[in-house]
Amino acid sequence: TSIDPDTSFGRPGVGLELLFGYTPTLNQFSTDLSLPQSYSHRLIGREQVVSQMERALTAGSSVILMGDPGVGKKTIVLEFAHRAAAGGLGKTMAYRRVLEFDYNALLSEATDLNLKKTKLAQVFEEAAVAGNIILAIRDIHRLTNSQVEGYDFTDAVTQVLEKGELKIIAIATPSDYERFITANLRLRKFFERVVATAPTKDEALLILV
Repeated sequence: TSIDPDTSFGRPGVGLELLFGYTPTLNQFSTDLSLPQSYSHRLIGREQVVSQMERALTAGSSVILMGDPGVGKKTIVLEFAHRAAAGGLGKTMAYRRVLEFDYNALLSEATDLNLKKTKLAQVFEEAAVAGNIILAIRDIHRLTNSQVEGYDFTDAVTQVLEKGELKIIAIATPSDYERFITANLRLRKFFERVVATAPTKDEALLILV
């Protein structure tokens, strides 16, 4: 998982953060996967999945990373975050911060439905205006399908994606995708599917070493 020195842009300078907007609300409800303490992972194999994610995001699409439970989707996202923060991806993804959005905390804090939607839109707007953020969202169908928890904030999600100022890495299982996302054409058109398969036996042994 070492970074190729020929494609690495190196660590960003100390003053780089001054170029990007403040995100006070987003910071309350997110975890920065780009920080070194988040790198409690070990990616063995599946580097091609990280490359597929990079290509899709660079081309302007958001990504739905699909895989069965326990296949290592979080590890793949952490690796992507590590490479982006270290300048190990192409120049479009260099110095991007990958933040995992804790929408459960946001939705539980607000009681009124309109207030929930307002806060959600505020988080997306802050992330978009910052200009260097990619949001990682687990189980995005819980936000965009009223059959799951009674919420359908598809409008809030698609409005910010329509502007092209924010990219999202959604994380889903194949069954949840087929059941809750496939029919949501307004949402689905912004995402490219990337499949995370289980490691091979040899790769699994290396992970355990």
